Order: sequence, then C-alpha cells, then structure tokens
Amino acid sequence: MLPGVDQAKAPANAGVRFPPPVIMVLHILVGVGLSRLVPLHVVPEGTEVFVRGVGAVLLVGGLGLFVKALGMFKRADIDVRPWMPTTGILDSGLYAWTRNPIYLSFAIMHLGIAGLIPSAWVALMLIPAVLVLRFYVIAREERYLEATFGEAYVRYKGRVRRWL
Repeated sequence: MLPGVDQAKAPANAGVRFPPPVIMVLHILVGVGLSRLVPLHVVPEGTEVFVRGVGAVLLVGGLGLFVKALGMFKRADIDVRPWMPTTGILDSGLYAWTRNPIYLSFAIMHLGIAGLIPSAWVALMLIPAVLVLRFYVIAREERYLEATFGEAYVRYKGRVRRWL
C-alpha cells in the first residue's frame, strides 16, 4: 500500500457519482435491446456451443478477478467505492500488474455475457462502456489519487499499466 494521505491537498473524493457496475450493466442492457431490435448474427452456424463455452469461461474468470480484487480492498480496509474518500492505494498483488483490476474484471465479464447470449451488440457495447469508464471514472480517480498521494502515486502510475 502506498504511503499516507495528504488531507490538506486532497479533494474529498474522486467525484464519481455513478457506480461503475451500473455503467457496465446499462451498456449490456443496451446491447441486449439492440440485439432484439436489430439482430446481428456474427457467430457462424454450428459454433454457438463453443462461443457460449468461451463466454462462460470469461464470465467466471472475470468474476474471480473481481472477487480477488475486492478482497484485497477489504483486507486493506480501504473503501472500494470511487465516490468515497480513500485511505490508501493498493500497489501489490493484482495491483502490481494493473491499476484497474476491478474495471478489467467488468470488461471480461461483459465479454463473457456477450458470448453466453451470444450477442455481437453486447460485445460491441463494451467499447462505449470502457470509454465511459476511462474518461468519466478512471480519469477522475487518477486526478484524485494524484492530488491525494502526490509523487508516490505518480511513480506507481509510471510502473504499472492502467489495464494490462
């Protein structure tokens, strides 16, 4: 975990008002709706079982990644909600490989759901979902964490990639 919070410099929180899981679910639902309105069949005939199997593996893998990352927050006694103040930054375990394992898990689960349905529209809706996460959630979190943790967070950003 990165060293302490400089409360004098830091804003109260990252300013994220819309829960990231809801962002992902809404994009999945839009994809499902588009699939019903304008069917887009891209899965070759006879491969649906394989695509659904890959979807199941992605969904379970993404869920496992999510649970692992969430557990790390709980063990460190850090609030995972981006609209709440943070008391620390995880920089080991999963967080030594990616700064955003929870958002990465959301993307993996999103693709898993697209494969399970199977729906090209749901898969395509991952693009705007990730863009919303990147520019609405992650950008705000990174500004907040840099203001709160200063050079320690800048060094962390320099050595650990955002996604992978």
